[in-house]
Amino acid sequence: MTEKRPDRRRERTFHMLSTALLDLLKERDYNNITIQDVADKADVSRATFYLHCKDKDELLFKTMQRIYDELSTHYPPLDRNDFNNRSYLEQTDDARDFHHVAAHADFYRAMLSAHGSPQFIRMVRAYLETVIRDQILKPLMPSDGEPGLPLDFMAAYMAGAQIGVINWWLDNNLPVSPEEISRMLSRMCLFGMRWSLRLAIDPEVDLT
Repeated sequence: MTEKRPDRRRERTFHMLSTALLDLLKERDYNNITIQDVADKADVSRATFYLHCKDKDELLFKTMQRIYDELSTHYPPLDRNDFNNRSYLEQTDDARDFHHVAAHADFYRAMLSAHGSPQFIRMVRAYLETVIRDQILKPLMPSDGEPGLPLDFMAAYMAGAQIGVINWWLDNNLPVSPEEISRMLSRMCLFGMRWSLRLAIDPEVDLT
């Protein structure tokens, strides 16, 4: 069976609709944007819009999902033994996610601003929690299958931290590089508040 080739015209129209929605989000609140507004901005008919999405929430979700799916394809699979044998600093060197945010800064600024959608934030959190749990935490599970904290709890913490840090980074006009903001977030996740405030930490923990 031959693989179905992507419909380039359909992809191009979706991109036009997605771009139109993002542009409108820079001008007004999400709740004040109508399907007709999106269709007019994209210079397509309302009927064409419905060929791609049932409503603007679905368009928003598909736009978000494509962006995150694109990002997740660049991450190599994790291995517990390999990860455990690295130094802590080696575990904080990957900044691809923040390079991605910088490349899509207009999208994130629009959706995390007052003109964005609370529904979008919930979708992003849910998506990130799933990715973090399934692609990061599960491969690093101990052999007996008993982590120190529930995986869902850790995934929720890390997803919330990621969104908060992205928001801070954009609100402050990217004051540090993707590499530096990645290190900052990773060290908070790995070491926590005690390390960042230079409070006493278990002397057996290697911070080098």
